[in-house]
Amino acid sequence: MLDANIANAGLDGMFDYVLSTDRAKTFKPDPRAYQLGIDAMKLKRDEILFVAHAGWDASGAKLFGYPTYWVNRQNLPLEEFGPPPDGSGDTLTHLVQFLTQSSSTVFPDDRKSECLVERTCRRSCPAPAAAS
Repeated sequence: MLDANIANAGLDGMFDYVLSTDRAKTFKPDPRAYQLGIDAMKLKRDEILFVAHAGWDASGAKLFGYPTYWVNRQNLPLEEFGPPPDGSGDTLTHLVQFLTQSSSTVFPDDRKSECLVERTCRRSCPAPAAAS
C-alpha cells in the first residue's frame, strides 16, 4: 500500500527508505515502531531526525530519543503529554529552513547535519540563483 501511495503521488525514487510499523507488527507510539528507523538505516537515535505529521507521533518519537520535527500543517496546539518537538512548522519548506538554520543544535556533528540538509535539498529545494 505504501508503494502504491508513493507512486500515485509521483514520488517514486525520492526515498532511500520506506518503513511501516507493519514490519514490527505494532503501532506507534510503541518503541518497537520507532526502532525500525535505527535498524533499517544502521544509525544511532541522535543521528536521525524524525519528521512527524502528527503531534502525538512527534511526542512519541521524542520520548523514544529521536530529535524531532513536527510538520504541523493544521497549526494545532502542542500535545499536552510528552516533550515538545525540537522544531515545528506548517510546511516542508519550514523543515528545510529548520535543517539549514538549527541542525547544529539538533545534530552536534556538523558533517552529519550538512549531509542531511544537502540530501533533503537535493530532492526538494530549488537550485540557488546564479551569482551576478
